[in-house]
Amino acid sequence: MTHEDYEYFNEKKKYLSSKLLTYFAEHPLFFLGYSLNDQNIINILSDIDEILASKGELVPNIYMVIFDSNFDDSHNYSKEKLIALNENKNIRIKVIYANEYNWVYDAIAQLSPKITVSPKILRSLLSRTYKMVTSDIPKRELDFNFKILSEVSNDDSKLLTLFGLGTLDNGQHINASFCYTMTQLAEKLGYERWHPVHALMTKIREEKGVDIKNSDNKYHLRINSGENSVFRKYSQEAFHLLDKVKNNLPYELDMS
Repeated sequence: MTHEDYEYFNEKKKYLSSKLLTYFAEHPLFFLGYSLNDQNIINILSDIDEILASKGELVPNIYMVIFDSNFDDSHNYSKEKLIALNENKNIRIKVIYANEYNWVYDAIAQLSPKITVSPKILRSLLSRTYKMVTSDIPKRELDFNFKILSEVSNDDSKLLTLFGLGTLDNGQHINASFCYTMTQLAEKLGYERWHPVHALMTKIREEKGVDIKNSDNKYHLRINSGENSVFRKYSQEAFHLLDKVKNNLPYELDMS
């Protein structure tokens, strides 16, 4: 870090502080690798104090992690620090002393949700929802139900209806998992007719000794459509398999 880096940080700190205030409303903040006397930290804490801290009260969501190479569990350490922001203002925050950070990271990780979702997916969903509410609905470009929209703010379970989430019955599950006919597979693989797909399956049988159409498996599902007739569906895994065979790439069969 250079002096210029710190000058740039100081110029942009108001934006950073506003972002921190957004997170501060619902999440704890941990400062690691900084001194209690660091002017940048003092500036941020000063902004936070103006908006969030009550007079003389402890700010419960801020933790300053202080590295101390001589830390000893047998000694008593202060759990709070009073930091002077200027001549007339102080702020009280929680402090954690440690001679290594691994246990701090582990403790924070314990608070993480067991089910995680890609931030990219969440941002995409948020963006699409915003467009739906601000643009598509006012323009009447999609069907909507204002009753559900109004209920979502008071009942999270209504989100399932808003986004069309629910359980699949057996028929829907089959269509979702085995979504291609042989003709559709051919089109997805770049063929005009289904015959080349049949040839690829024959090649697999000759090379691996397995006919994927002889059983229900992750690639193929046989559906009885009459007393003496069947309807065959193929999965996305089947497409990936046949695409490798088509391009003479190495492949393995998973018939579990």
